[in-house]
Amino acid sequence: MDNNITYDLLITNGHIVDIANNMNQVSNIAILDGKISLINDEIGSIQYRRKIDAYGNIITAGLIDLHTHVAGGLRKIHTPSPSFSGQVYRDGGILSIRYPSST
Repeated sequence: MDNNITYDLLITNGHIVDIANNMNQVSNIAILDGKISLINDEIGSIQYRRKIDAYGNIITAGLIDLHTHVAGGLRKIHTPSPSFSGQVYRDGGILSIRYPSST
């Protein structure tokens, strides 16, 4: 760890879940120039511009919710191209893509 670096953001005490890197632990993340620069259990004398205490929160890559509940129904937007067999719908900020069933 280079003590001469001042990180843009330090996220502390977050429960990091990263399946790709086999990580499931509480740790600290330092961000520099918009990228994760350091993951370390000990903060030590890290210099930072902004700090977020993520105690009790999970830090993970973006997740995709594969389902939605829409009480009022969805409005069809369009079928993007002839080669696309699905249909695109939206409602209240939710975007859904429906593919025809193969069975």
